[in-house]
Amino acid sequence: MRLDVTDTGPGIAPSLLEPALARFGRGDTREAGFGVGLALARWVIEAQGGRLTAISPVAMGRGLAIRIDLPRAGAAGRIDGPRPTAAESEVA
Repeated sequence: MRLDVTDTGPGIAPSLLEPALARFGRGDTREAGFGVGLALARWVIEAQGGRLTAISPVAMGRGLAIRIDLPRAGAAGRIDGPRPTAAESEVA
């Protein structure tokens, strides 16, 4: 199963995607937040045999897309569907 969520905010610089997905990591230190939301989401998704992919910027230098791939019931940790393209920054 695949779920894509995209926003039109300022996005996260590609060099900050991995730190933003780490515990207490933040994409932009000028913004409020504790840096646990994306890390917690990734942990829960991976615990279920899934994968979380972050892509930024999405369009015209802005936005953030989060792609969640989860295995089908009974797939025993196998992710169905294509892997992200080279243009997408996979953070797993």
